[in-house]
Amino acid sequence: MNNLEIDSMNYLLGQVIRFYHQRTHMQLGKIGLYPGQPPILFMLWNKDGRSQKEFAEKLSLKPATITVMLRRMEKAGILERRIDAEDSRISRVYLTERFVCK
Repeated sequence: MNNLEIDSMNYLLGQVIRFYHQRTHMQLGKIGLYPGQPPILFMLWNKDGRSQKEFAEKLSLKPATITVMLRRMEKAGILERRIDAEDSRISRVYLTERFVCK
């Protein structure tokens, strides 16, 4: 393979990746998800009722960033936050019925 063929393959691969990202963001937007939010959704699928602190630690994000993301997802009806039954200082996050896999 020569350099021109490699450059062409790199260009085509870049186009495929760009198309994939555009299409994925468009589809996620239809259900109210924005880039960066799917990891939160996956974490909740694995274990519902996580604390905001867990998200921040696991995703290496600042708590303020998590708060904004959760607020937006809550507004879209994807999740809900509830006060922990044992410690009222902790807010737990749960998927809504719309996103719970049966």
